Amino acid sequence: MKKNKKKWMRELLACCVLVLGILLLVFSGIYMVRLFKDYHESIEEYDEIRQKVFADAETKPEEGSLGRDETEEPAQDELDPNAWNPQTSVCSAIAEMQEEYEDVIGWIEMDNVDISYPIVQGDSNDQYLRHTLSGEYKTAGCIFMETLNHADFQDSHTIIYGHNMRNETMFGKLKNYKQIEDYYQDHQYFTIYTTDRIYRYHIFAYYDISETGFIYNVHFETIEEFQAFLDKMYSCSYEDTGVEAGVYDKIITLSTCSVTGSRFVVNAVRVETIEV
Repeated sequence: MKKNKKKWMRELLACCVLVLGILLLVFSGIYMVRLFKDYHESIEEYDEIRQKVFADAETKPEEGSLGRDETEEPAQDELDPNAWNPQTSVCSAIAEMQEEYEDVIGWIEMDNVDISYPIVQGDSNDQYLRHTLSGEYKTAGCIFMETLNHADFQDSHTIIYGHNMRNETMFGKLKNYKQIEDYYQDHQYFTIYTTDRIYRYHIFAYYDISETGFIYNVHFETIEEFQAFLDKMYSCSYEDTGVEAGVYDKIITLSTCSVTGSRFVVNAVRVETIEV
């Protein structure tokens, strides 16, 4: 009798484990479907916005229509992967966006990298962490500015946050700076557009840091304090880029998730400004 009871209990336990396993597989499948749908909808929303913003952007000449002898050697800036080609029409497009999305303060576009998104600033850093411009809950959220910063990009140090998405959208491609050898050489610059100005930034450092590290400071009492802050950036960098930044420059930090408890950051200095 005891043997039968033990056998029955073992069979019951095996059935429970099997049912539990099946339930886990079902719920995992549902989660993955929802996650894929979430990612897809975020991509579609940003693609639609991007198409509107760059709809009137000046296009580069097509091959064979450069207006010169086809046998001529191309100009150096046509070969330079870091050549700057700002689109002034984006500024007016941002102004139009603000009529629908009042928290939009600019647009970031990285050279030779598929990172091109609106920048928002909410009432708190949590507001757009998991919500898109339309207010829908999405894992990707938005690219957003630190709430302690001024929205005009005129602080000595400005922080821009974005998720490190698994599908490499948002700031997901920033990790290439530390994972791909010589990646920095062709990916040194990015542009930030506002309603009336276009800013060019040159990356000078990148590294992993604690989520509570020194880089998340935006207020400085003295020039000496800010100089010490810059020195830390250089000392932490994974590469000596040779790019110089001083205490009177405007610095931007792009911040994204890394391993648990850490973030990966990219520091850049403003090198050009165009008033529109």
